[in-house]
Amino acid sequence: MTHHRGPAAGSGGPTEERHSDGSRFWRYWQTFPAFIQALTPLILGLVIGGAGGAAIGHSSSPAPQPTVTVTTTVTPSTPATTSAQAPATPTATPSVYWQGSVGLTIKGLNFDTRPPSSTPSSNIIYNGGLYGGGGTNIEFAVWSGSSAPNATQCQNYVTTHPSPSLLTINPGMQICIRTDQGRFGLLDIQSIDSTNGVASAQATIWGS
Repeated sequence: MTHHRGPAAGSGGPTEERHSDGSRFWRYWQTFPAFIQALTPLILGLVIGGAGGAAIGHSSSPAPQPTVTVTTTVTPSTPATTSAQAPATPTATPSVYWQGSVGLTIKGLNFDTRPPSSTPSSNIIYNGGLYGGGGTNIEFAVWSGSSAPNATQCQNYVTTHPSPSLLTINPGMQICIRTDQGRFGLLDIQSIDSTNGVASAQATIWGS
């Protein structure tokens, strides 16, 4: 009877094949000079350490930030000129066209002539009152102030309080008038002579 034996432990079986490559590398490594064997771990350490330091330095260094420069230009404003700063234009005082004593009658007086005359027919007539004879532009206004009006006041008053006639006049009245040609005046009534039909007045006419 024939007996077959399995491979003995430690003989050249599969286990020896698994370690054959490592054994060959080790025998090959032992053939290197001793100084190369001594430097190899140091070189590997420097390579691994340098690669790690580069990675750490790259990840920890912040990226440079751009510098932004802002320039602001301030333009001084020019103060606006208001109407209050504008120089006031002086108001010219109307010149006196004629001034003197007059006697008003039914014949009337034309205050657009110097001195006043009874011609032409556009006259201021006294007949118990004052009327504009023959002219539609003549106006009257009895001044209500306590003192005599000046040229501007009389002009404004007869313009805003016009009347084509005054039915009754008395001494002491101050009457602003507008003549047929657009001049302005003041009749200061001095006295009334009903018998002769005369009204005496001090007249001032402004204009040119």
